[in-house]
Amino acid sequence: PTIGNLVVPNAVAEAPPLAPLQVVTPVKSQPTTLENTGFGGDRPAPPYPKIAKEQAQQGTVRLQLKVNESGTITDIRVSESSGYPLLDRSTLEFVKRHWIVQPGTGSRSFESTIRYQLTN
Repeated sequence: PTIGNLVVPNAVAEAPPLAPLQVVTPVKSQPTTLENTGFGGDRPAPPYPKIAKEQAQQGTVRLQLKVNESGTITDIRVSESSGYPLLDRSTLEFVKRHWIVQPGTGSRSFESTIRYQLTN
């Protein structure tokens, strides 16, 4: 065994072959926006919680979702609260259980905004 650098003549040691440079994929700084598909489809709109409607609670909930290759939501969190824990919690639970995202390559990040607005 030798400690440190070892100098060897070029005739004895050959340089390793050069590997071609790989294309670098750009890093996404913002998650992709994902909207609901209305009252049906792969991403139905969450129902307005009855208690929240009775108490005239309205607002916008913004969610951050992480999805794996098969389209399964692996992580979900509220990134911007509506100001009402009931609306936030019910939206998060509904999306986690009922939304389907198209399969893709690798883990992906999405952002979705759900608005609750009372109509007269």
